[in-house]
Amino acid sequence: MNSCRAHKSFVNKVCVGHSPFARAAATQNMEGEKVGVLNRLFGYVYQIRLLGKRIKQWHRTVYYALKWMLILGVVVPAASITARSHRNNQFL
Repeated sequence: MNSCRAHKSFVNKVCVGHSPFARAAATQNMEGEKVGVLNRLFGYVYQIRLLGKRIKQWHRTVYYALKWMLILGVVVPAASITARSHRNNQFL
């Protein structure tokens, strides 16, 4: 039974206590505790989501046009950069 407790303690320290992801995603459970970066960023991303929901409620066609413009605005340049890097490294 002691080994089980020791194992849980070790797993908690290794997997949770010292994990960069766990620190980045930390929430504020009590006053004065630090809030992680991911948790702070989520607040801004969520505001964008709420704006999208308002646009969708106002005009679905405009919402989907904006959505696809944003998606293509990220995917096309990323694909272009990837293709260019593969072309440049082809003869190395």
